[in-house]
Amino acid sequence: MRAILSVTAMLVLLLVAGTVAQPVDSPRIFLLAARQALNDGRTDAASAALEQAETRALTRSVPRSRPQQPSKQPLVAIIADAREALAAGDGTAALLKIDEALASPDLSEPPD
Repeated sequence: MRAILSVTAMLVLLLVAGTVAQPVDSPRIFLLAARQALNDGRTDAASAALEQAETRALTRSVPRSRPQQPSKQPLVAIIADAREALAAGDGTAALLKIDEALASPDLSEPPD
């Protein structure tokens, strides 16, 4: 719970500072928060932010009979790799995957 509050506080600070012009529910926002948390040594907050980024990146329809079927979306796979690296204690690999996700063309926001 503390990690989620920390991520939320970080998002508010990013918005107030004007460094983020994305919707608050954008995967990019949570990837940026995960990156900052990792740079600050707060792995719990980074993990929570990666989970939120992955959730927001999931944009697919799945038959009711197969909800457990993993996503094949490239962005989701990159974020999952970042989560796995972080869980294995490899913060450097997690940061590389976060940067890869941030550079992904799949991350671009749809036009309004």
